[in-house]
Amino acid sequence: MRRALAGTKIIAGLIGGLSTLIACLLAAAWLKTISGFPAPAPVIGILLLVLVLVGLKFTLKLAGRDFVPTGLHKVATFLLRHMALFFIPVLVLLLDQTALLHQYGLILLLIIVPGTALALPLTALLFLRLMKKQNA
Repeated sequence: MRRALAGTKIIAGLIGGLSTLIACLLAAAWLKTISGFPAPAPVIGILLLVLVLVGLKFTLKLAGRDFVPTGLHKVATFLLRHMALFFIPVLVLLLDQTALLHQYGLILLLIIVPGTALALPLTALLFLRLMKKQNA
């Protein structure tokens, strides 16, 4: 009986975490539609998720609990571990659209390479800075 209850709690946490991610994405799509904001809905959704987590941090920090719900943490960890699978459809599309790749390939390269070269070190620096603050 206790195992069944523990399993139910785990499943409920996972459903809650996945629901949180989906709710942020749907709210972002809605906000993008009504406002015409020129950013992709997933980017707006991530910003909404950050706002939710900041709100949880202040709310639950007062209660002395972790601010990232366990279910959300498990779902996010799973998605991050399997992130490479999200790139397969893009790769197949690129292989299928070789004419477009020949036409715009150089422009894409000129955008992607510097963007990646800038984003990776900045992300690493931010991570190191946050880790120092957490360990202090």
